[in-house]
Formats: sequence, C-alpha cells, structure tokens
Amino acid sequence: MINVCDLAGRELGKFGSLKSLEESYPKVSDVKSIHPRLRDPFLFLNLVDLESDDAGGAFATFRFSPIVQHYNQRGELLWETRLEGEEIQELGDMYLHEPAEAENPAARMSVAGFTANLVTLGAAYDSARSLLLVLLPDQNIVLLDEYGHQGPTLSPRFLNEGPEPFQYLLALHSVGPGRILFTNPILQRSWVADLPKSLEFPSGE
Repeated sequence: MINVCDLAGRELGKFGSLKSLEESYPKVSDVKSIHPRLRDPFLFLNLVDLESDDAGGAFATFRFSPIVQHYNQRGELLWETRLEGEEIQELGDMYLHEPAEAENPAARMSVAGFTANLVTLGAAYDSARSLLLVLLPDQNIVLLDEYGHQGPTLSPRFLNEGPEPFQYLLALHSVGPGRILFTNPILQRSWVADLPKSLEFPSGE
C-alpha cells in the first residue's frame, strides 16, 4: 500500500495493496521454512522504489521480490511484471534462504534490526524511449518496455565512459533521452552514460 501525501504531510490518497510471501514467491513450497521476518508483509516484502512516469503515474519496483508494477495517475494498476531469468531466480533464493553477507554492501538492507539480501536496487524511467531500467544487486540492468515486457539485460560494461571498478553501483536516474546518471558510493562519484541505441525486445502477444 502506497500513501500519497502533500508537502505538509496530509494524506491525499493511497493505492496498491500488500503482497504476501505466497504472492511474491508462488513457487515456495514450504512457507514455514522461511524466516518469519522475511515473510512478514510489513517488513521487507512490500518495500518498493517509486519512479514517476511522464504522465503523472508511477512505477513500483519491489526491493525484495522480483515484481514491478505500473500505476496511472489515478492509482489504477496498468500492469504487473514478474522479472524472469536465472540471475533473478538466484537473487530471490538469496533473499529467502541465504544470510545477508554479500560482499557488495549495496546488496543488502536492514529493517528493524534484521538484514536481508535485496533483489533489486531501484529503477529509472527513460521517457524518450518508454523504458524502465531496473538495477540488480549483481550490477546488471533489466529493461522493461512501456507494456511491462522484459527485454535485454545490460551489463555495466556498456558504461564505457564510467570509472573502474563497476562494483557497488547504488542508484540510477534518467537525466535525458537515453542518458542515465549512475552513482558509486565506494568511489564517491557519479557519472552519466548513454544507453545503447539498438535494443531488442521480444514481440508482444
């Protein structure tokens, strides 16, 4: 559930709904084997990163499950996508079953004194190309088109103008058509990179 407030903190409305562990990870067969804090819908499961589109709507990228949603300005759900792929499966398994001991400090988060492995780090919207870029803790970037279809995954090696090493990317922001601002807290610097001009998406149904 996402609350909308004005600058004075007054609630204007709300949209979305809380997801259970079963909704977030439908393939989990033994829910009781998961740590109680990891399956608590009020702790990790429903933490989202919000990114606005150019029509007053918002993308909600779940931080601890492979789910991305797009809402319009009225708070109506336009689409929901579950990220797919081997690396997404591995990140989800790490959240559910592995202690949060990742070498990358940006790959984990603490809530109420408990630390868990992140599945996504955030997202940026390129309005010129109607693309949502979802940054993963393994530093790869998943692309979604305007309908929520998953496209290619970009390696940070496409950031040929960026510094080395590419580890520990923490956030990304759209700063113009096809241009993304990346931040690296370890190097204490930010830089801008251009997306590849040619990106192939699977044909929609």
